[in-house]
Amino acid sequence: MLEKKRILIVDDDTEIRDLLEFDISSSGYFVDTASDGMEGLNKALNNKYDLILLDVMMPKMMGFVVCRALRAEEDAEKQLAEASAQ
Repeated sequence: MLEKKRILIVDDDTEIRDLLEFDISSSGYFVDTASDGMEGLNKALNNKYDLILLDVMMPKMMGFVVCRALRAEEDAEKQLAEASAQ
């Protein structure tokens, strides 16, 4: 049996986060969410994700800062990050 791909959605906008989570999980992916940059970075460093979707403008830690921190990690080549803005 194939393992579901894991996706982390990091966005402070509840509506966008919930919509993305519903849409992506309905397509058969495992979805985890975080409501700010610090929570997203914590989850990304402590779990393995196939894709990380990052909002740019967030409280506690901006998406670009999260992306830079993830790329600085030794395991960064196994993680993908996409920054999006409105």
